[in-house]
Amino acid sequence: MKKLILFLPLFGIVLNSFGQPSGTGRTVDLDKTYIDSSWQSITITDSLILENLASDNLVVLSPTSTGAIDTTETTDLATEDFTVTGDWTFDNVVADSIEVDSIHVSGFASFDNDIEVNGFIYPYESIHIFAGFQDSAVVIDLTQSSYSQITNLANDLWTVTDENDATISGDTLILATAGNYWGTYSVTFDGSIASYRFRVYNVTDAAEEGFAVHATGWGAGNYTVITKPLYFKDCTAGDRFVMQVTNLDGNEDATFVDGAIVVNYLEK
Repeated sequence: MKKLILFLPLFGIVLNSFGQPSGTGRTVDLDKTYIDSSWQSITITDSLILENLASDNLVVLSPTSTGAIDTTETTDLATEDFTVTGDWTFDNVVADSIEVDSIHVSGFASFDNDIEVNGFIYPYESIHIFAGFQDSAVVIDLTQSSYSQITNLANDLWTVTDENDATISGDTLILATAGNYWGTYSVTFDGSIASYRFRVYNVTDAAEEGFAVHATGWGAGNYTVITKPLYFKDCTAGDRFVMQVTNLDGNEDATFVDGAIVVNYLEK
């Protein structure tokens, strides 16, 4: 049974001339055939509440709202155009395109096609981490062509200053959400005149992540800065990564002074 409930507290309205309900707060049976022959138009001066609109024959012509609309069952309105200047709360909307001035999503939203944004995007949250260390004098014991983790004896060299859904524990980067990530990390070190190779190692997969970079030490008291782009591809939830270094020319140690790392979530 389809129902049309009209709330007209400001003005009464006679719905038809056949002795059917009139006035305010009436419930009208839409299954009766007299509606098709006698209703030319309906003017609503205050509020209109529609319930159970699942009908193949419902047609709405250019609906416009200057107030609030709360729709919970509007599957028959999918082909119509809407202009809303107030708030619109809706559930389970399927549309080819939606053009709006602003969208606020408090829960999960999924889009199957491209989204074009002409203005700014202001996310409340994003998956990321920023960490580093400075003014340190940590000596990393190196063996030629054998990698060592950039850490200290307590495994707390890297300090996290900002994070969301990622962390560093025991100087190991942990990404909690599956997907692809990008970022950058850099270190400043003091090493012997030798060639050094820096990499990020995926402990979970036991594999080198991305590309390594090389640097040359310039002897005691001379600093070398390296910067390495980061790209983590097809991470699984909980993947663990460490920053590593090796001396390609000998067993001379290196002293690490400063470092920083930033990682952001890119895509699934």
